[in-house]
Amino acid sequence: MTWLNDLLIEHIPIYKHALKHADPRTKDWFLVWHDPIPTITLTLIYLAIVLYGPRYMKYREAFHISTTVLFTYNMALVLLSAYIVEEIFVGVYRCRYNLICQRMNISYDKNEMKITKILWFYYFSKAIEFLDTIFMIARKRFTQITFLHVFHHSSMLLLWWVVLTWVPSGQAWAGPFLNSIVHVIMYSYYALSAIPSLRDKLWWKRYITQFQLIQFVIVLSHTLGGIIYGCDYPLWGQLMLGGYMITIMKVNELENTDKIHNLIVCTLCSCYPRQLLGVPPGWYKSRSYRVRAPKNPRSILKEFGTILPNDMKIQVHDSTADLRYLVIPRRPANTQTWSREQLLPIVTRDAMIGVCDITI
Repeated sequence: MTWLNDLLIEHIPIYKHALKHADPRTKDWFLVWHDPIPTITLTLIYLAIVLYGPRYMKYREAFHISTTVLFTYNMALVLLSAYIVEEIFVGVYRCRYNLICQRMNISYDKNEMKITKILWFYYFSKAIEFLDTIFMIARKRFTQITFLHVFHHSSMLLLWWVVLTWVPSGQAWAGPFLNSIVHVIMYSYYALSAIPSLRDKLWWKRYITQFQLIQFVIVLSHTLGGIIYGCDYPLWGQLMLGGYMITIMKVNELENTDKIHNLIVCTLCSCYPRQLLGVPPGWYKSRSYRVRAPKNPRSILKEFGTILPNDMKIQVHDSTADLRYLVIPRRPANTQTWSREQLLPIVTRDAMIGVCDITI
């Protein structure tokens, strides 16, 4: 243990008490060590790179990261995710887990240990995925680095340190299992899209967002089901995992003003608030829109007939699987007294994406 962890044990009685109930199986595992300081240190280094990386790159040319590097990195995550899926599936099957409500079982049985060990691989993969953001910074893809992107990447490592330290089995299997299935699909798309000749042939990219939403709903339902039915698994662990799922399922509203116009794009895989706006238009999913919108938003808006004053700032927001945006258009003149029913017909889908204003 680090000296700082010893200091925490000495001065925070509740933390000392909690460590007495930590899972003994993971005590000596790399980065777990029943000591949060290494994980916190990695997270702080990541946050420092996120904070200062864009400043460093602001006046420098974007790094060219070769197709080989991008393909190898993403394909490695595909293989790792597939391995996690296989190991959890086999372990859950052999341990005869109750798929709805599985109690916490501290056992050195080889099949139970198979699940606990693979959850460590899932935890460690969260550290590897810090490279997602580092590549974005190096390539100056700053619009992809949203608050929720950073929150998700930084908090997942801390969250799963807690899981590995205290509750590394039982109900905890579902999230990594489903998330790793989605990662097989998602990172395979990223890997193959690094090859220019394949970019227009990756038909499953349109389904990635739907897979992620289905994953969120199933995992949240699984966790809430365990809480409702009184599953014999630490309640605090279920509340932590369920609460975390709620924090990342969010649509962020952006209000246009006389000084700021917001525009939504998804540069990776056409993430879109389908539940609110329906099926995304073809142009939104096109490579032309996804590439040009962050670089030259005024040109894009002009093609939709939207001419903005030169002094109006355009903010481009890059949607992700974790965070989707919805534009609240500027209210047209002389509509201050209009009711909700009068405004509804003039608020269009395109206006809520930000490519046009609403008119009467």
